[in-house]
Amino acid sequence: MANSILTFISFLNIILIMKKIFPALPIILFLSLHGCTIFIHYYPVMGRDGIIYVTKEKNLYALYSDKTLKWKYSALSHLSPYLVIGDDNTIYVVGLKDDMYAINPDGTLKWRKEHQPFKWYVPIVVYDTTIYAASSRNLYAVNLDGSIRWKFLIKDYLESSAVFDNNGTVYIGSRNKNLYAINPDGSKKWIFSTHGSIHPSPAIGSDGTIYVGSCDGYLYAIDPDGTEKWKFPTKACVLAPLVVGKNGTVYVASSKNLYAIGLDGKQEWRFKTKGEILHFSQSRSGTIYVTTYNRKFYALYPDGTLKWVIITNRISSPLVFGKYGTIYMGCNDGYLYAIYPDGKLKWKLSNPE
Repeated sequence: MANSILTFISFLNIILIMKKIFPALPIILFLSLHGCTIFIHYYPVMGRDGIIYVTKEKNLYALYSDKTLKWKYSALSHLSPYLVIGDDNTIYVVGLKDDMYAINPDGTLKWRKEHQPFKWYVPIVVYDTTIYAASSRNLYAVNLDGSIRWKFLIKDYLESSAVFDNNGTVYIGSRNKNLYAINPDGSKKWIFSTHGSIHPSPAIGSDGTIYVGSCDGYLYAIDPDGTEKWKFPTKACVLAPLVVGKNGTVYVASSKNLYAIGLDGKQEWRFKTKGEILHFSQSRSGTIYVTTYNRKFYALYPDGTLKWVIITNRISSPLVFGKYGTIYMGCNDGYLYAIYPDGKLKWKLSNPE
């Protein structure tokens, strides 16, 4: 029965609802992947050439914007849904047999390395010439040839990916309530403590300010030296990644509220949804898209007023924006969707093959 339930519940929703109840949940999910079939959730990533990349079980797919298949690569193990693309268009992805893959832009294998058991549900990132990946309690810096450069011990679960400032300082939050600033050589720079666990990735402003949301019900603005600049009460746990707009406005979601916060820490506007917010993103045109647990998909003008709202299947992935503002996303019905900026369906795809 447990396997049947997992089949129809999205991975992300389990994390949002049950992560505080079952600290060992990632282990349960790993076992379910090896022992049964769970529903497919696509997490699309787009290359600079407009090619869309997704994984399904052991396969990595490259798709054209009209959903036709460019190529398929078959790995030795199930692949994480989270991909990252390097500056040379190499695709990096973690496998579930403690391995990491580097795939050339033409779909051929560049290298496969067996490493520590990197977290399947924490996105890896590439910055400059380094890949950053998390295990349960360590952040690893991996060279582009697959060798380990350094690891930094966190001593508690990592659930978000790292972000970087212009000096190469690495910032990452942890369930132990701390935000870590790590020097490019892997040494500790400073630690900033909140009063709640930190689940989403931090964000960096153009002036170097670091923003982090905590489950203590606050958004924190932190100076590059690790001192608190200001904090804003979100009144609930911050679970969705933060967004910093072009004008410096910080967007933060907690529960059913999306806030726009100015550089001075004051609220510019608040938009209330009818369901718990899962994801939100801002497109190049400035439109803010918000997805919720109750299947509402909102589009907001930059001033926080409603542009449109539609009912969708529950969106399980972050949103990706393509040419002309097309939105690509994975839903819990097992389809990859392409949506026009006005909310109308362009296409949907169940099986890339």
